[in-house]
Amino acid sequence: MITEIMYDPRSKETAPTRVEWVEVYNSGVSGVNLRGWRLADEDGQTHPVASDCILPSKQAAVFIPGHRPVREFRDAWECDAPVLALGYCGPDHGLQNLSNNPSPTNEILRLLDASGAVVDEVNFCRTKPWPSVGRGGPSIFLLPDHLNTDSNDAGESWQRSKVGEQGAYACGGEHEFSEQDFGSPGAVPALGD
Repeated sequence: MITEIMYDPRSKETAPTRVEWVEVYNSGVSGVNLRGWRLADEDGQTHPVASDCILPSKQAAVFIPGHRPVREFRDAWECDAPVLALGYCGPDHGLQNLSNNPSPTNEILRLLDASGAVVDEVNFCRTKPWPSVGRGGPSIFLLPDHLNTDSNDAGESWQRSKVGEQGAYACGGEHEFSEQDFGSPGAVPALGD
């Protein structure tokens, strides 16, 4: 399922974006091979994950733009989780960038499995009950007591990332990333944190 979205970072966002990301979480009881999985929205979809990547139960992975080197993302975010660069740039691939002003009709983010079936869908917004990220910088994340695909459709199940809360921290600022970006890519908070 989709558990964290960095859709309006402080980092420079020239299209196609190089700094946005989406976290996915395996809430199942066994590992899942993400080979062939992709993201989609109303504008198109990414290339599929090109190689085998087993996401263990109760673990997360981070999808980043395909032209962003994984090493740069790891350097900036100090992320140990699987980081998968998906080709979401260019006019033929859709998802050139996530909307900074999402609405009920603009930013219906879908996680598709290798067969193309929708595994999860989140239509995030900037208006209540969804958390606003202000002028950019923090991600939004799914609260730990809402880790299911029904709850992650509701805005009140999400929260704006704040440094020191639920595992969120400031980005290291390397490469094109800003130190004013906050999130917890690859680390889903456990119930009771």
